[in-house]
Amino acid sequence: MKNLEASTERAWKDTTDWLVNHILTSLLAFILTGGGTMLAILYIPPNTSIHKAAIYGFLGGVLGWLLLFTLTYLIQLILAPQKQRDEARKETEKLINKLDGIKNSRPNMVLVKTEKLPSKIINIKTGEISGEPWFVRVQFANDPLSPLQAVEASNVVGHIDICGKDRKPLLRMIGRWSETTEIAFGGQPMETEQIVIPPNGRPYPMDIAMKYQEDEEFYGYNNDNPRLAPDWRDNNKKLTVGDYLVIVRLRGNNVDKEFLFDLTNKGKGEDLELKSRN
Repeated sequence: MKNLEASTERAWKDTTDWLVNHILTSLLAFILTGGGTMLAILYIPPNTSIHKAAIYGFLGGVLGWLLLFTLTYLIQLILAPQKQRDEARKETEKLINKLDGIKNSRPNMVLVKTEKLPSKIINIKTGEISGEPWFVRVQFANDPLSPLQAVEASNVVGHIDICGKDRKPLLRMIGRWSETTEIAFGGQPMETEQIVIPPNGRPYPMDIAMKYQEDEEFYGYNNDNPRLAPDWRDNNKKLTVGDYLVIVRLRGNNVDKEFLFDLTNKGKGEDLELKSRN
């Protein structure tokens, strides 16, 4: 916007300078010719044809200069707005191209797919398998559409909201990237919660929720579950039968994008269903 205002101001200044220079040049020419005419009027005997011609010439010069000034002014009034518009259009095009360049230089984060799969639960105290719930998760990739978008997405964190039908969050948590080592088994928060995603289209999965088929309820899932519950049923993340909206917001260096999903829990004997809205 500042560039646009500066362009308009510059165009108007150029127009004004041209107008002033043109008027001054015309005025100087008039003074030189008019001065000679005035000398002729003063020294030529009055009431002679030459004297009258000098007077008429002087008056004609005055009228001519006034006409030239008026026409010049009117022409500039007509041309100045067009010049301003042309300058403003050029500045607008420059700004649009600059914004396009900024947009294209950001990582192109895309949803690859949603998936559902079983996983064996290992009790971190006994080392024994304590169950086999089903998990739902989503896969994201940094998939550039052009060479300008071949930018690494670094420090990417998934912020997960599981909401009711009114879109109000019932559960909020930081997502766990599925391929990282869980904190309960030696992983570090900085390694499991934020990762670097290169611009090569490779999918990176993130956990959303888990459910035992024999349960009515399901549980949001991230790094806290294995630490807080031997069977990974974290009661702080327990939700009942119903339909939910899941919002996953990916944030990182030069990354900020939101993805929407429908999550359905039909109850005992059923797996979770997760479908993308994007």
